[in-house]
Amino acid sequence: METIKTTKGPETNLDQKVTPEEILRSTAFQFNKLDEEANELLYQRKTDEYRQLLKERAELIVGLPSKIEMCLEMNDESFPETKMNDIRFMAKSAEKALKNGGTFMLSVLLINQGSKEGDPNYLEELINDIYPEKEPSL
Repeated sequence: METIKTTKGPETNLDQKVTPEEILRSTAFQFNKLDEEANELLYQRKTDEYRQLLKERAELIVGLPSKIEMCLEMNDESFPETKMNDIRFMAKSAEKALKNGGTFMLSVLLINQGSKEGDPNYLEELINDIYPEKEPSL
């Protein structure tokens, strides 16, 4: 039995009905939280701890395809294949960054080239593309 943390804080059991959207949003939330914590450690010049959090962040992405696939299988849901391929690509990039062990590759994981502070990363863009914000009805 595997658990994931949701954006609200408590863990969610994957044996319960969890949607791909919840998994993606939870992963993005955790990824960004680890990024914030890692940046604080870098500012404090705690390079070993910084690097460890970057690795944890990458591991979140490595495990994402299997979580989505398990969810889809358990709930008999469909998911856009092109987006699943994008998630697999992100996971492969994270695996490569972990394998090569370079701090730079780990630190720029999911960052769009030319992006600025506050811009969405690749995972956030994917989420926004699949699950666009709904306009409030009048």
